[in-house]
Amino acid sequence: SLQPKDSQDFDEWIAGVRKKRQEILEKRLAKRQRRQDMAKRRTAAAQERMRIISQLAKKEKRDDDFGMRDEDWDVYKVINREGGDSDSELEQERLLELEDVLRQHDPEFEGAGANVPLIPGETHQLHVALERLRSPELIFQPICTEQIIVEDAIVDVEME
Repeated sequence: SLQPKDSQDFDEWIAGVRKKRQEILEKRLAKRQRRQDMAKRRTAAAQERMRIISQLAKKEKRDDDFGMRDEDWDVYKVINREGGDSDSELEQERLLELEDVLRQHDPEFEGAGANVPLIPGETHQLHVALERLRSPELIFQPICTEQIIVEDAIVDVEME
């Protein structure tokens, strides 16, 4: 749970949130390491992948019931060179939620990007977007709210 329970000790709750975050980070690191191992031909992971592929090719075609069970499709996660799976987006969202909770409640938390030095010239910028406007339409027949606001501003400037 992302909120402390009334009966639960706050320090204990924070430790639990930290532990969940650390588990996700370790899982990601293990996936990354597995991808690197798969890239190398002589590693045990690459040999295991080749063994599974060869077993899939050897199976009898007569009584082929592959895909009848959901577990059958997990083999593709195992032999996938990228090592990624559909859980990675869900994992990322969960990690961001946990880091937000830690930022709010844990003064000692230094999450991802916390140690990045801030450059004032980059952090204090105003991003302006320009859109092509038809000025006669703006002044005489405004269509949408933004154009009405522009027209009101022009009228106010003219009145002064």
